[in-house]
Amino acid sequence: MTCHNCRIECKRKGRDRKGNQRYQCHQCRKTFQEPREKPLEGMYTPLNKAEQILKLLVEGASISTIERVTDVHHTTILKLLVLVGEKCNRLMGRLIVNVPVKDVQCDEIWGFCQKKEANKWPFRASFVLWRSFSAPPAVIVPRIALRHWYAQASFLKLCSP
Repeated sequence: MTCHNCRIECKRKGRDRKGNQRYQCHQCRKTFQEPREKPLEGMYTPLNKAEQILKLLVEGASISTIERVTDVHHTTILKLLVLVGEKCNRLMGRLIVNVPVKDVQCDEIWGFCQKKEANKWPFRASFVLWRSFSAPPAVIVPRIALRHWYAQASFLKLCSP
């Protein structure tokens, strides 16, 4: 392990209260730890509990059912859902690039949150899920956006060669 400031080799200096190895620099006397991977990005929920929550979400269980079964607050479940969705979006954006396709079929699924367009508050918005199915390599490209013509045009531009 090398020091972040001095760039010299450091020696081990005990462990922290969670059992992680600590290091100390000989020259500047600063102590630090190796950078750890944070798959849940700061959430305190254990990984096995998060995995159980995601399995229940995939199975179609409601948020209140998951809250009752796992003893995890509903806002934590929703934060985990948003976090996993963002990570999946980044993964798909990195992996699905330059896929050659012959035919593309685009579908639109429309929904709204609490109220219809004419009676809604400014912070409530209708949304659209566009899905693109391609063949022969079967790739599904989803995109959720507000229901405006420019969002649809940007999705069609994404699907075009």
